[in-house]
Amino acid sequence: MSGTLLVQLPLNGTAAFEPTGNTPLAGGILAAALGLDGSSVLGRDEVDMLGDRALADAIAARGPDTVGFTLYSWNAERSAYLASLLRKALPSARLIAGGPEVHPDNGWLVSSGAFDVLVSGEGEPAARILVEDTGIPQGTLISTGFQDFAPGTWPDPWLSGVIAPGDDGSVMVETVRGCPSGCVYCSYRRRHPVPRVMPAREASALVRKLSSLGGRELVFIDPTFNARPGFDELLAGLAGLGQRCFAELRGEGLDDTVAEALRAAGFETVELGLQTSDRRTLEICGRPSDPPRVVAAAAMLGRHGISPVVDIILGLPGDTRNGPVEAARMLADAGAGSRVQAFYLSALPGTGIRKFAAGHGVSFMDRPPYYVVETPWGGVGELHAAREEISDILGYDADLEPRPLLIEGWPGTETIDLDTGRDPGGDPPSFRHGSLRLSSCDLWRHRDRIAALVRRRIEADPFCVLDVVLEPRGPFPSDLPDWIRCLAPMDDYSSRMAARHGLDGNLRVSTLLRDPRAFDRAWLDGLACECRVVADVDSPGALPHELDGLGIGTRLRGGGWDLAELSGSTDDPLSIFFESELLEKLWCSIHLGSE
Repeated sequence: MSGTLLVQLPLNGTAAFEPTGNTPLAGGILAAALGLDGSSVLGRDEVDMLGDRALADAIAARGPDTVGFTLYSWNAERSAYLASLLRKALPSARLIAGGPEVHPDNGWLVSSGAFDVLVSGEGEPAARILVEDTGIPQGTLISTGFQDFAPGTWPDPWLSGVIAPGDDGSVMVETVRGCPSGCVYCSYRRRHPVPRVMPAREASALVRKLSSLGGRELVFIDPTFNARPGFDELLAGLAGLGQRCFAELRGEGLDDTVAEALRAAGFETVELGLQTSDRRTLEICGRPSDPPRVVAAAAMLGRHGISPVVDIILGLPGDTRNGPVEAARMLADAGAGSRVQAFYLSALPGTGIRKFAAGHGVSFMDRPPYYVVETPWGGVGELHAAREEISDILGYDADLEPRPLLIEGWPGTETIDLDTGRDPGGDPPSFRHGSLRLSSCDLWRHRDRIAALVRRRIEADPFCVLDVVLEPRGPFPSDLPDWIRCLAPMDDYSSRMAARHGLDGNLRVSTLLRDPRAFDRAWLDGLACECRVVADVDSPGALPHELDGLGIGTRLRGGGWDLAELSGSTDDPLSIFFESELLEKLWCSIHLGSE
C-alpha cells in the first residue's frame, strides 16, 4: 500500500445525467499543497457514476495508505458508509475526513467512529502532518485553528494540473478567503472569520492564467465578491477575457455603473442574498440589510442583461411567515422573481444559529440537511405551506420532479420480464443512478417478487438512486407505486430532503408505456397522479390526443433528433425523454445544467 487518495462524493440530483457540480476543489488544494499529482484525487467520472460498492472497489484497487474525504451535508453520511466498506477492504489504511461538516458540535459524525481522524478548519498547513504522522490516535478531532495566509500562498490546484475543468467547463476561483459578515446561519464564517485578500493585480493575473486552461466559466467562490478591496480593478482585469463569470454579491452596493462593469467582465448570472423582507430578523441573524434595495438591485441587474439568482430563507429566528412570503412578492412585483431559491433554514455544524435558535423557539433536525422543524409561527406543515405560497407568487415550483432513467443500454439497468420467471444472477450492477425495469401482464400479482428485486438493489447500494420503471402490458392498481416506495428503509440526507419537498428520495417509481393506446384514459389519469408516466412515441406530437392534459411524458425513439428545434417547440422540455444515452445527456446538460 502506498500513497494518498482524496475523495469527494456528489449530491444525488434530479436526473442521472444532471450535472453534479461536484468539483473536488478541497482535495485538489490539499494535493497541490502536498506536491501530489492528479492521480491523488479520485476522478469525477468515477465518483459521479459509480455506486457504493463499485466506489469502494475502485479505491481499494489503488491500495492507498491514506484516504481523505471532503464532507458536506449532502455527502457526509454516504462518505461514512463508504469508509465502513473500506475498513474491511483496506484494514491498514487511515481514513481522514475534513470539510464543513467537521466540527465538535456535530454529534452524529463525531460519535460515528467512521473515520480515524477528523479535521476541522483549513487543511493546507496541516496536510503533510496528517498524511505522514501515523501516530495520531484513532478517533482524534483536530482543529487547525485560525490561519492568516491569503489565497495564492499555496500552489494552485488548477495551474498545478491536479484538477482540470470538467464537462461543464467551470473553474472555481478563490481570491478572498474569510468573511467579516456575522450571518449566524452560514458555516463559512466559523471556518474563515477574517478576510485574507489576494491583491486585485495578482487576482487578474491568476484569472488570465486560468482562462487559458480550456474552461468556459470562472466561478468565484469569494464569500462577497463586491466587498473585496480592488473590486473595480479586478472587474477591469476580467473584461476582454471572453469568459462567463459567476459570483455571490451583496445587493445593497450595486448601481448601474457596477452592473455595466459586471456585464463587461462576463457576468451573465450572479447570486444575491435577500433572505427575508423583515429588517429586524436580518439584524438578529447578524446580516443587517435593506431588503427593498436588494430587490431594486436585482431588477436593475436584469435590465443590464445579468440574471440574478435571489435567495430566500424560511424559518429564520425572529421571522414570521410573512417575512419570506413578502420577500417573494416584492421580487415578483419588481420583475426580478424569475430565479428565486427558497430554502428552509439549516442549522449547519459550527454555526452560531445552533447556540441561540432555541431561545427564539426554533428547532432543527439533528442529521443532514439539519432543516428547521419548528418555529413560533408553525412547524413542518406551516413551513411547507409558506413555501408553496412563494411558488404561487412566483409562478413556478423550484423543486424539479425526479427524472427517471429511461435510456436503452445503460449498464446500471436490469431488465426483467416477471412473466418468464427468470431472476437476475450474481451481484447487481453498482452505479450511483441505476434502474430496474419490470414488465408483466399483471404487475400487482408479482409484487412480492418486485419487493425482493427492489430490496436486493437497495441493500447492495443503499445510498444510490434506484429508478423502478414499471412496463405494464396490462393495468395494475394505482397504489402499486406507493407500495414500492414504502420498500425504501433508508433514513438519510436524500430521503429527509425529499420528504420535506414532497418528492421521491433515492427510490423512485415511474411507468413506461410501450403502447399508450392499450390503456384506458381514466386508469392513466389516476396513475399519472401517483407516479411519472412516460409513453414511447415516434415524434413529440404523436401522443394520442385523448391523453392530452394527463401530464404524460414522451420518450422519443432513435437518435436523429434536432435538440435545438425540440427545445424551441416545447413548453415543457423536462417531459421529453430519449432512448439514446447521448441525446439524454445533452438534453439534461441544456435544461438541467447549472449556471
